[in-house]
Amino acid sequence: GKFATENDKALSAVLDSGNFADLIGNTQSGSDAYKKLYAGGLVSVVSTTTYDALIDGCVNRGNVSVGFEPDGQTDNLDKTAGGMIAHVEDLSKGATLTIRNSANYGDVTGENAAGVIATFGANPNYTATKCEIENCACYGSVSGRTCAALAVGDWDKPKVAFTRTIDNSFFVADAELGLPVVGGLEEGFVLTNLVMSTDGDYTCAIARQTLDLVAAENGYERWVDGKVGGGDYPELKIFCANPPTVKGLMLIFR
Repeated sequence: GKFATENDKALSAVLDSGNFADLIGNTQSGSDAYKKLYAGGLVSVVSTTTYDALIDGCVNRGNVSVGFEPDGQTDNLDKTAGGMIAHVEDLSKGATLTIRNSANYGDVTGENAAGVIATFGANPNYTATKCEIENCACYGSVSGRTCAALAVGDWDKPKVAFTRTIDNSFFVADAELGLPVVGGLEEGFVLTNLVMSTDGDYTCAIARQTLDLVAAENGYERWVDGKVGGGDYPELKIFCANPPTVKGLMLIFR
């Protein structure tokens, strides 16, 4: 779906929702028109008309893929995949985008790819915009040729006052790939209490305790010891207690 509201003071929200289908972006070859292909596990695009937008208590359990061309080849497409949101076009002046108490379990593949938000634009004249990612988790792998990151991929840094934060969140990481939490320019994002599966002293119990302490202090959803894909990882209790009920579903779009 696409966040958009014509009322500048309205709030767009996706609450207590989930996607259980694999999303595969497929395009006709041979087109000479420049196209943009966005696939998000929860939302495809957050548009510039959005004032405040909120995703809370949501989960993506499907793989998200828009593919990429072999080296040296191009199909003239901008292919962007996000575990939760594919692309944020912009945020209006004073607008806040909040992603809270949510999780991505799916693998994400695209030219631009990230576990939470793949690409993030910015109008240099829109001041006081905020993006807050709070108490979230990403378990799937991320593959992207132009940009790949565990949380937020390629983003434009505003030239005026802005806030970008990621707090109390867990990421399954691959030590060999060494993907950053934030791609492109990490300067400008405030990262606090992030726990990685590649941390030197990582155990599920310690990770869960660390995350749950901050969750309790801030009124976030609580964490429990979980198991994802055969690995021992902390999970948000709301998702650990409600495993997927739909299997084998696949959505293909053009």
